[in-house]
Amino acid sequence: MKKLVLGALLISIGAVNCLTFTSGGAAPQVAAYKPGTPQQVTGQGGLTGTWGFVTDGVDPETQARVQTSEEWVLGQTGDNLTGYYEVRTRFTSPNGAPYECSGVPHMNQAARYQIHGGVSSGMLRIFEDAVASSDNPCDRRQLAPGPSHAGRVISPAQIELDEGRRVLMRKQ
Repeated sequence: MKKLVLGALLISIGAVNCLTFTSGGAAPQVAAYKPGTPQQVTGQGGLTGTWGFVTDGVDPETQARVQTSEEWVLGQTGDNLTGYYEVRTRFTSPNGAPYECSGVPHMNQAARYQIHGGVSSGMLRIFEDAVASSDNPCDRRQLAPGPSHAGRVISPAQIELDEGRRVLMRKQ
């Protein structure tokens, strides 16, 4: 049976047994992490809550189906934002062939980014403080906190980030 190897990987869905944090200072210690496990985020402002973003497409290089979901959990106190966002991605082989790293025709990965930022006059800036990712044989990336995310509040139910590449919808 032919095996498919995917070169460039994103992040995705699935249980994670251990976790590695990368941050500017000392790495936070975490014993175990399962995607979808909520953390407590406090705040009483207008952006406090859970927000979501979903994409479904095909990788033009490998023709693999790529389904990505993001869940942003924000707390707002005054002009300050805190929280995290979790990115889960599922890759599905275009021809049903198993991936070499997983032995099945799909693979799942996940990462959680701790964030902080601010909001002023409907404009936001969010910074990544740390990132936690799975110990997954299909994920060979070296994750680190990335660049900041700039955006704006479109309505009480929508936030646009990264020049419209992400439009977060408030979850009920």
